[in-house]
Amino acid sequence: MPATRPWRRYYKPRCHPQLNHYPQFILDELREKLTDKFKYASETADEAIEVLKSRVQIVVPESLSSPVCRDADDDTVLATALTGQCELIVTGDKNLLVLGQMSDIKIVNPATFAQAEGIE
Repeated sequence: MPATRPWRRYYKPRCHPQLNHYPQFILDELREKLTDKFKYASETADEAIEVLKSRVQIVVPESLSSPVCRDADDDTVLATALTGQCELIVTGDKNLLVLGQMSDIKIVNPATFAQAEGIE
């Protein structure tokens, strides 16, 4: 089992006013990845999700007027960012990164975000 807590590895997208917005499916997917892919115990994954929930706002996104991405989940991420009035999406998803921007929302990878924020 990994020595560190899993939630310390994740960057939060900047939204306003200083809130981080997530659709519920992202939290569900994170829990699944923590247990299935990274082999964390269910209790540890549940703890990580509860910590995250205490620091974010769960957003029920409005539907996009038309699909933007091939993956409907990616459209949900975009719709969540629009509904939450985010200024930035930080992701490793190549289908989102290729967009570069959606409306006024920049889409960057974690390395670009870390560099811009002065995080080593």
